[in-house]
Amino acid sequence: MIRTVRSIVEFVVGVAALLRTMVRGRSRHAPDEALLLRELAQGTSSPVPDLCSRTGVASSAAVAALEELQDQGLLRLSADKGPEHVRIAAITEAGRQEAARLG
Repeated sequence: MIRTVRSIVEFVVGVAALLRTMVRGRSRHAPDEALLLRELAQGTSSPVPDLCSRTGVASSAAVAALEELQDQGLLRLSADKGPEHVRIAAITEAGRQEAARLG
């Protein structure tokens, strides 16, 4: 019984992951990601709070989007060293090219 339930749960999780991959394939970047990347491409780096202020993206959404962009190699995000530390996002050459492609 437990094996059956475990198998069903693993199947559902796998299907959810596949669907997420398919949806991401259609839209390469979420709107917040594209907005933040284009804004960051206007310079070389920026503190995350400044990016949030300029784009109107909430801090938690911005950090999630920036971490996703970092996973894609489009920017580098400084380490999270706690609430007293301001994280810095720095665009990479690949990020600059992607921002140009996005227009």
